[in-house]
Amino acid sequence: MNLDALIWPDQRAGDALAVLSDAAGLAPRAVDLGTPTGPLTTWLDEAARWLGLEAEEVAAPVAQVDALIAGAAPALLRLPGGVIAVLAARRGRAVLLTPDGAQRRVAVADVGQALAARVTAPVTASVAAQVAGIGMHGSSARRATRAVVAARLRSASIGGVITLRLAPDAPMRRHLRAARLGLRFTVVAAAHAASYVLGLVSWWAIARGALDGHLDAGWLAAWALLLLSAVAVRAGGLWAMGQFSIDAAALIKQRLLAGALRADLDALRAEGVGQSLGRVFDASAVEQLAIGGGFLALFATIEVAVAAVVLALGAGGLLEVGLLAATLVAMGLGVRRYLRSRRTWTARRLAITHHLIESMAGHATRLAQQRAQRRHDDEDRALLTYTTQAAEMDRSMVALQALVPRGWLVVAATGLAVVVLSFVHGFAFGTLG
Repeated sequence: MNLDALIWPDQRAGDALAVLSDAAGLAPRAVDLGTPTGPLTTWLDEAARWLGLEAEEVAAPVAQVDALIAGAAPALLRLPGGVIAVLAARRGRAVLLTPDGAQRRVAVADVGQALAARVTAPVTASVAAQVAGIGMHGSSARRATRAVVAARLRSASIGGVITLRLAPDAPMRRHLRAARLGLRFTVVAAAHAASYVLGLVSWWAIARGALDGHLDAGWLAAWALLLLSAVAVRAGGLWAMGQFSIDAAALIKQRLLAGALRADLDALRAEGVGQSLGRVFDASAVEQLAIGGGFLALFATIEVAVAAVVLALGAGGLLEVGLLAATLVAMGLGVRRYLRSRRTWTARRLAITHHLIESMAGHATRLAQQRAQRRHDDEDRALLTYTTQAAEMDRSMVALQALVPRGWLVVAATGLAVVVLSFVHGFAFGTLG
């Protein structure tokens, strides 16, 4: 296939970069980057850095060019006389941005053939002449030519593929928008809320039939369909949550790595090896807390909102909703206390890790200069302080885990008892009157 109409001239390579980054959601908007000056690859790298992007030229063997193009999108492909802007590639088809602002779907194999033509064309012409010389023609000759060319160019490398990615230090909102994490988070929330509501409605349907004194087949079928729908929606939400977790974890690790590479070396030397090692240990905890804790908070918020609606429609009405709000306020105060103790405990844990590493590094000096009976006094004092703070933190956690759920049951039952007693009291006095 002739791709000449899809090539951006070298003079418009900046336009191709701006339009491609805008269409891929990597840049806030398309901008005028001007006319390239100097070596094109160097100029594109500088222009991409100005846009907050990272441009990297990659290469692959001839046999893997198609896979390279499919995995590199969005990317610019350097061809003689210009570039091709590849927006996406899926199922053997590549979406190319044309110089007139349109989008064209082209086979990835055709794009790969055009990219590799400058390396394969001379060899292909020679091999084709040899194949024709032995009397082969038609499709068999073409297959033989491709096989021989692939064998001869097995070690040849095809470059000119410039991938575009957000720079690791780009604003987090741009990374979230490029990865569509906000949309995926919304999908997970909607799926969880829908499955929760479907489950409640399913049990309402079967309870209505049971309270009527007989189970109608229609209500039983509605209960089964609603329950199956809730299971299907929950499964879809879990799949979306898994995809979100993978991409979010990759983004967090990339951010942490970029920060580590840009860290102030003098500040790291002043901290010592122990504190740096403790910070590395906490990196995995940050990832788990950011992803797992975020979903737990989301699901808890949805379930509390649905529970408030159910309580408002129940016998207790607004009284139960008010008691739920009061319980949540009390829980918030407990969480605040726990976070304060957790922060102190974390600082102490980092200090102990630092002290341990430094003591291990200077163990020979301690053996030579410190008396054996006083050698571990500092460690004993540090561990005593650490265990005291850990016990305080654990008490706060136990209070949250034990008192809040059971306390809510007591409070809710008390509110319901007040409503029932007031109803009985009113019914009794109404009957006597």
